[in-house]
Amino acid sequence: MSGWPFRFVHASDFHLELPLFGVAHVPPHLRDKFIEAPYRAAERVFDTVLAEGARFLILSGDVINAPLAGARGVLFLLQQFERLAERDVAVYWAAGRVDPASRWPAAMPLPPNVHTFPTGQVGHFVHAVDEEISALLVGSGRGRSGRFDAAALAEVESAHGREHYSIAVVHGAEETAALQNSAFNYWALGGEHDRQTLFNSPAIAHYPGSPQGREPAEVGTHGCTVIEVDSRGVARTNSIATDVLRWQAERVVVGEDWTEETLLKRLINRAEHLRDGSGGVDQLVAWTLAGDSPLLHDLGDTRATRPLVERLRQQFGYDSDDAKEPLLWSLSLDFDTSQSLPLGWYDEETLRGEFVRQVQELEQAPREPLGLEAFLPADYVDTSLGAEMATPSGSSRGQVLQRASRLGAELLSGDGDSTPLPTTP
Repeated sequence: MSGWPFRFVHASDFHLELPLFGVAHVPPHLRDKFIEAPYRAAERVFDTVLAEGARFLILSGDVINAPLAGARGVLFLLQQFERLAERDVAVYWAAGRVDPASRWPAAMPLPPNVHTFPTGQVGHFVHAVDEEISALLVGSGRGRSGRFDAAALAEVESAHGREHYSIAVVHGAEETAALQNSAFNYWALGGEHDRQTLFNSPAIAHYPGSPQGREPAEVGTHGCTVIEVDSRGVARTNSIATDVLRWQAERVVVGEDWTEETLLKRLINRAEHLRDGSGGVDQLVAWTLAGDSPLLHDLGDTRATRPLVERLRQQFGYDSDDAKEPLLWSLSLDFDTSQSLPLGWYDEETLRGEFVRQVQELEQAPREPLGLEAFLPADYVDTSLGAEMATPSGSSRGQVLQRASRLGAELLSGDGDSTPLPTTP
């Protein structure tokens, strides 16, 4: 095909309206980075488009909630789009949950190089350079159901014959089999914050993830994806890191004979390894201690680990005067609480026995409200924090109950109880 080979970039889920969150305390020297990270990461996406000589950029939804981001977010995107326009690079944008066309301010029109797919129905664009067709892009903005119609997209694709590289651009969900059975060469998917490829043969279905992880659960590298289509129409994907702050979750298994000094040395070694392999990106690390070591029982709870956290922060968490090494900020040093408490405790006619039985009942009834919102100040009850405390979901609920079970049992055991709390598997 005369328009091949070519490159394009696929990105999604910028969420410019959202700073980083999920941390109880942000140190002053990192506050600006928490706020600026989404913008800096998004800018790196546009830098990648230009550096790679891509013919176009695909945005598969949740780029910006314009009313929440305000003028700054809208102006930022317009400036980035204009950078691409100066190099004759097109943008193809399918809206997600937060960025339907109705939320974009009418007083600030998009430049001509930005093409948006209709919401709730299928649209298409033919990308051509100097009358040479590179690709057919068929897409749809996210509808109310949150699902897209793979069959409707395929119908539009088939109407244009097979003399093109065909790309579907959507945000939402659909059965993987429906995507595999279509004739599209590439599914540009949006709606997942972590990078994920559903399949890569004979076609490709891909979520590039967010350019910047927003919370501790979004660990690892985040970025965009460069797709290179060769002269035969065969595509190769390459993930490009764009994140400014990278969340990490590190689990350290504590040896049976370790001392606190040994533990500190191992933590420092692991931190050095993480920093050296970060590619210059600052990192936010949540540490977890696991194992059967007596040291974990001696430490007792997270209060006893604070000196270890402070040592890690002092050594790795601040800018150095004589080096330009990336920062590594230790968010927490916690215990693995996944192991059950001793079975005998559940049969005790004691306050401890009554407590662990009540927690067990809540664990076995996932729809039962925990009532944590009652402990919030009145001003926070109707906020998103209040909603999360009222109905913590999935792993959040499980972690809350596990930690409560361990801490409550420890406090109710008393100094005279000879049965130590279990540590971890």
